[in-house]
Amino acid sequence: MLGSKVMGAPEAIKQGLDECLKRMQLDCIDLYQLHYPMPNIPIAEQVGAMAEIQEAGKIRWIGVSNFSLEQHQEALATARIETSQPPYNVFWRQYGEDVLPFCAANEIAVIPYSPLAQGLLTGRFRKLEDVPDDIRARNKLMAPGVLEQCLPGIDRLQAIADAHGKTLTQAAIAWTLQTPGVTAPIVGARRPAQLQENLGGVGWRLTDDEWQEISAAGKAINQLLDFSSNMWGWAPS
Repeated sequence: MLGSKVMGAPEAIKQGLDECLKRMQLDCIDLYQLHYPMPNIPIAEQVGAMAEIQEAGKIRWIGVSNFSLEQHQEALATARIETSQPPYNVFWRQYGEDVLPFCAANEIAVIPYSPLAQGLLTGRFRKLEDVPDDIRARNKLMAPGVLEQCLPGIDRLQAIADAHGKTLTQAAIAWTLQTPGVTAPIVGARRPAQLQENLGGVGWRLTDDEWQEISAAGKAINQLLDFSSNMWGWAPS
């Protein structure tokens, strides 16, 4: 499946798609997603532009990303939405209480990004000094006073992974897959070995008690977080 993401005014949405099709030398792509809702433009206008593109036969399906419950409702009132791509992992649970149930009820596939919290749920970062000086240094989950409180939950998930003969990464992916409403998490890989490990998160399950225990540990961290902007402290303006 070929997909692309865009954000901006309706004309920018249309222009972005035309440029994408030209670069790929295609007449149509499968999925076109609104990457972020622009706060100064009505959702109906942004999604309406997507619907026009769909009607013109340039895309097959419309998706959204980083949309609140209310924005999902407005989007669905304008056009058929097929996918939603929120950030979601053990610790970042902003959309779990409302968006995920709404998507399930309306048969919208949920394809969350950052299921490994940019490496936090791989066990790579045990202290602030471990966090690279890049976008991860701005991740709210790796902020002073937060990262340290994530460690007991990570350690418990590691113990559960060990009991199943799996890695921490695989257990974090499996937890996400078992979350009601989640269709398939988006997991990155830079090397073949990472891809192979990621695939080991599929095809097995945590027990219900294990899933609930990790969910509770993650929810406690979730209460510490500021959701006024995204996971990296950025919001569209």
